[in-house]
Amino acid sequence: MQQPTTLENPDFGPKWLWDLDYEKIDWQASYKTVIARIIERGKQPQWQELVRF
Repeated sequence: MQQPTTLENPDFGPKWLWDLDYEKIDWQASYKTVIARIIERGKQPQWQELVRF
């Protein structure tokens, strides 16, 4: 089974993380904030991107 490819950063637009400086987000350190925000406000495409990342 082939592993899905991952990007360095998830493909979320800045609108999902409006209160953070999007260009300076440390995705690994901020994972709890990112997960909570996407689950709370996202829809199916964002959830799939979250799982992919």
